[in-house]
Amino acid sequence: MKKIFHLFVIAALSFVQSATGQGSPEEVLDSKPTFKHALGMHAGAVTGLGFSYRYAPKKWGIQVTGIPIFNAGNIFASTAASVQYKFKSHDKVDLFTYVGVHNIYERSEYYYGYYEPFDGYDAVYTNNTLTAGFGAGLNIHLLEVIQLSVQAGYGLYDLSGSISTNLTGEIGVYYRF
Repeated sequence: MKKIFHLFVIAALSFVQSATGQGSPEEVLDSKPTFKHALGMHAGAVTGLGFSYRYAPKKWGIQVTGIPIFNAGNIFASTAASVQYKFKSHDKVDLFTYVGVHNIYERSEYYYGYYEPFDGYDAVYTNNTLTAGFGAGLNIHLLEVIQLSVQAGYGLYDLSGSISTNLTGEIGVYYRF
């Protein structure tokens, strides 16, 4: 009777374990965590300059990057957004493509003259540059939660002024969670 009871308990535990989808303890330890969010610093002609946030739940992801810098009447602000599509994902590296848009706003105040209250004049320089582009990149997993993102592509510069085209380069370091 005790043997039948023990067999019943073992069978019930096996059923519960398979129903919860856990698998063996070795399988649970070998499973890799999936990271959907990332925070970091990024510098790129198309994907922006400054602090960056990435959200990529599956193959498609978004990236938002920006930074405002202010001092003594001078302003520099970079804002950018991009969409990414992951082609391949491996343990150490991911291959993806991206398309993005980047806006840079600059405002600078200058004083020309020897003595401020007398002869001289003030000048204000403002510039608003819009850039768009596309390309491919690699996310290199340096550590489990740290990745280096290296991107290259093609960009359309100064869309609101005299348009020019050129190659682009982008780089970023991210903490994934």
